[in-house]
Amino acid sequence: MFYILVALGLFIPNLAVTIRRLHDTNRSGWWILISLIPLLGILLIIFLASDTKHETNQWGQPAK
Repeated sequence: MFYILVALGLFIPNLAVTIRRLHDTNRSGWWILISLIPLLGILLIIFLASDTKHETNQWGQPAK
């Protein structure tokens, strides 16, 4: 029971941080859904590990 509560409590912040990171790389947050397709989740890891784009995008100023 405790594990379920902790997992639910960490799901939303994890989702928000992942979407923010995708926005920093100038991609839409909808790219997170690619992790639902087997073997294509690796592409999401590559997107999250890529460098932040230095230009301003539609979501605002870059974090760096």
